[in-house]
Amino acid sequence: MSQTPHTLIVDDQADNAILLKKILRAEGHRTTLAASGEEALAKVREDNYDLILLDVMMPGLNGLEVTQRLKAHDTHRYIPVILVTAKADLASVVEGLDAGADDYLTKPVERRELLARVRSALRTRALQQSLRAAESEIKRSFEALVKRTQEKEALQVQVGELRRQVAATGRFGEMIGKSPAMAQVFERIRLVAPTEATVLIRGETGTGKELVAKALHKASSRSEGPFMAINCGALPENLLESELFGHEKGAFTGASSQKPGRFERAQGGTLFLDEIGDVPMSMQVKLLRVIQEREFERVGGTDTIRADVRLVAATHKDLETMVSKGEFRQDLYYRLNVVPLGLPPLRERTDDLPALARHLMAKAANFHSLELPEIQVDAMERILRHRWPGNVRELENALERALVLSGGGAISGGHMLGLGDGPGPVAPVGGAASPDFHLPFKLWKKTLLAHHERAYILEALRRNEGNMTAAARQTGVDAKTFQRKIREYGIKREEFAGR
Repeated sequence: MSQTPHTLIVDDQADNAILLKKILRAEGHRTTLAASGEEALAKVREDNYDLILLDVMMPGLNGLEVTQRLKAHDTHRYIPVILVTAKADLASVVEGLDAGADDYLTKPVERRELLARVRSALRTRALQQSLRAAESEIKRSFEALVKRTQEKEALQVQVGELRRQVAATGRFGEMIGKSPAMAQVFERIRLVAPTEATVLIRGETGTGKELVAKALHKASSRSEGPFMAINCGALPENLLESELFGHEKGAFTGASSQKPGRFERAQGGTLFLDEIGDVPMSMQVKLLRVIQEREFERVGGTDTIRADVRLVAATHKDLETMVSKGEFRQDLYYRLNVVPLGLPPLRERTDDLPALARHLMAKAANFHSLELPEIQVDAMERILRHRWPGNVRELENALERALVLSGGGAISGGHMLGLGDGPGPVAPVGGAASPDFHLPFKLWKKTLLAHHERAYILEALRRNEGNMTAAARQTGVDAKTFQRKIREYGIKREEFAGR
């Protein structure tokens, strides 16, 4: 109800209408007069009213017909109708109430009774409006809840599918690994990705921190938005500020046009701040403000821009030590380290090396438009023995180099340059095996058995002068299996020919 009630008075007798108008005006009402039912309906279409005083007996459309039409079409607004009738016509009143009228008055109208009925009708209208507003709010809240529930269920389905894929393939996004260490990383990503929590990825250089950031983005509700990455340690402070927040034309020398920054370009998506430990202290203050306030200004600008981004940061540095030395702001550290996620170095996940090596070799072969080569046992032995201080990045480079050096053929140990021989080769047949304690027992055992199995097949071929069928028969191995082993171990004819 408005502060000043607006009442429509409908009566074909002007003296009655003026009397009602005078009483209501004194009560603070704004009033409008209509001399017929047709005029009343036209005015209701043109303006908003809080109450209608409606005479029953009128030429043309009478009060009952007007009431019926009002209630039939007034479905979104509740306008109370008070019928005004002669005492002798109470039968029409009953009919009017059945048609939807809210109350009635008999002529001659008394002031006290009129005001009492009007106030009651207006209170009822106010309650009706409050009820409708509450119903609308409940409906909106319910629809929002249904939407959130549907989104949550969709995310749960997505997470379940990711869990099944990882369990079946040992892959999560572009990451490979079935080791316990990587299983923990994958589980943490699944738990955190659907939220808006800021994630701090810790790990040595080359462990794949950006791959984790991309996996977080892909598994989140922001996956349809952009993924933007910036290496905070690769830019001087003035350029870093412009890259992050953008700048206005003329903000500094060389700023010939307006440029949006990464925060602006990543709106609705994820912004990955790599090497966050290299950000200067003065920039740390500005980053903290954006994280806290979720807003920023371009360099040289005054307009405030909303930062609708999910933040993921990464570093290989010891931020806790930097905080204790005053080299990194403690408040920024706590804002970034909402959910910590540590990546294990490659030397701690040697179980993943065979599958990871094959994946990276396939990637390199595709890049160079070459056939996927076989990684021979001696090459895999060297891969398993190396400590990989440069982690996955070093392994990727070593495999790409081996691919190029092999000329498209099988990858042997001789192609794996720069890896060294490790702590010592696996003992040959008849010799004693010296355990390589940095390898898990199962891997060491598997490598040792593969070495001996290759030597066994070679000896069988030498004894039978290269006749694979005879060698297979002598050893009791199925001919197809024997041929597969020869291919698997990369055994060449020159290794046994003429022996």
